[in-house]
Amino acid sequence: GRTRGIGGRVAVLTGQSVATNEELRLTLLQSHDLIDRRDMQLNVGADFTYWHFTKDLSQFSFGHGGYYSPQQYLSVNFPVRWTGRWRDYAYLLEPSVGLSSASSKDSPYYPTDAALQAQAVINAAGDPNLPSPTYAGGSGGVGLSYSLQGALEKRVAANWFVGAGFRIDRAEFYSPNVLQLYLRYEIKPKRGLVEYPPRLLRTYADF
Repeated sequence: GRTRGIGGRVAVLTGQSVATNEELRLTLLQSHDLIDRRDMQLNVGADFTYWHFTKDLSQFSFGHGGYYSPQQYLSVNFPVRWTGRWRDYAYLLEPSVGLSSASSKDSPYYPTDAALQAQAVINAAGDPNLPSPTYAGGSGGVGLSYSLQGALEKRVAANWFVGAGFRIDRAEFYSPNVLQLYLRYEIKPKRGLVEYPPRLLRTYADF
């Protein structure tokens, strides 16, 4: 069968001594099942992603968060998804290749402290050996991107599940690695056939 979908995420990222940031992510997806059985699915598809942050806080000076946060990020990907179950196990393997482009505006060294930023500007103006207190933005152009995600989950009791998962993303200026080991408890017992795909945790931010 064919599947079409639209998804999104709106978030406010806050932290102590870190500037508040707003995130918007939209995804359009279309996929086609090559195999659709009770215990296994294999499909191929295409998806389009738009990603926006109000501020670029990807640096590590005071007030920045050190996480990837472009003002504009566009990508088109062609994923393959293989998922299913076997006995008390659920599994997932999802490779993807595509094209991506990102751009960011200039951002201050000290986004949470206007006085400190102003002093840094004065210092840099008076000493040519000091760097400019602004991180330069720009566009990375269009580049090749790819990712690989996998997971394995086991039901060890009616209410308890243990699992492991990973995700590797590679694009220009964006290369996070995520590894998850988790133990999940569900209030309602799950008997019979295990559900799939595995239910991975969602990360708060990508580095």
